[in-house]
Amino acid sequence: MLVVVRDGSTPPTSPRPSGARASAVWGSYVRANGPACAPLSLRSVKLLGCCVWVSHSASAALELCALNESPRQGVLVSGAHAIATLLDCSIQHAVGHGVLVENDATATLRGCSIEDCGLDGVFVGGSASVDCELCTIVDNERCGVGR
Repeated sequence: MLVVVRDGSTPPTSPRPSGARASAVWGSYVRANGPACAPLSLRSVKLLGCCVWVSHSASAALELCALNESPRQGVLVSGAHAIATLLDCSIQHAVGHGVLVENDATATLRGCSIEDCGLDGVFVGGSASVDCELCTIVDNERCGVGR
């Protein structure tokens, strides 16, 4: 199941963040949940004030995407067998972690830029695993990569 939900903290009448365009997804989160969910694939999508949430055996692939000003994590990958792959994506100004991977989940980041997030650029919790290659992770409030 793929769910796109309007986040209650950003009602539809709220002004858009600076740089927001009508063609961008704004003020929502995109969620792939459960083993019956078709793989989520996003290419060249700009998400403003949004987060991507992959959980419980679901998978997601993001390529050439930009996530800006997320009210939580930029990308959350959580739960047994949840898998996310980010290729050439940028994550900036998330209130929480740029990428949070926890609870037996797996993430692969290639050629990504993660900067100016309120916590760690990438945080790996519990028995989760992350593979980062050719990524730039800078100017985050805490660590670039935390565990």
